[in-house]
Amino acid sequence: MGEPGLGDKTGLLVKELSIGYPAFFQSFVPDSRAVTGRFLPSVLRRAVPNALAILPAVAALLLGGRGMGLSGSQIQAAVYLMIGVVEAEALLKSCLPLNRLRVFLFTTAPAGFFAAVLLFHGRLGLPLPAWETLPTVLLICAAAIGVERLISLLWDGRARRSSVGIRRSEDRTYSRT
Repeated sequence: MGEPGLGDKTGLLVKELSIGYPAFFQSFVPDSRAVTGRFLPSVLRRAVPNALAILPAVAALLLGGRGMGLSGSQIQAAVYLMIGVVEAEALLKSCLPLNRLRVFLFTTAPAGFFAAVLLFHGRLGLPLPAWETLPTVLLICAAAIGVERLISLLWDGRARRSSVGIRRSEDRTYSRT
């Protein structure tokens, strides 16, 4: 079965329903907002907080899941569900500002992901998530989203301070000429 939530089948489901499907349709939506800054730092500023939020949450479940009352198979299910929730939060960020298509994508992608987990858990190599797992999953998800928000705020604040410094130096350069 491999690592919890990281097998070939499970990884494909996460990528396609959480990332690929919405990104494909969003690519056809015109966006009149001006591009600011450089591409790669901008992408990393939006993506890294979610990745950094998932890492401690997975570690907490893998290392402390038994202490939280989860069996080994339920730890695997909890990791998978938690990744789905954090990916749904990332999808919400990418869908802002909301319009009809983005609301549709934001509701159908997570719904499809969780429906697939419930309906096809056996084919995915996952146990059916037990009701007893739900409070732990919700607690870990809330903590992971809190970590993501904190990292995003800190990272955005740092980016604003550095961009303000760049603008000030550019303003001085332009004012001298």
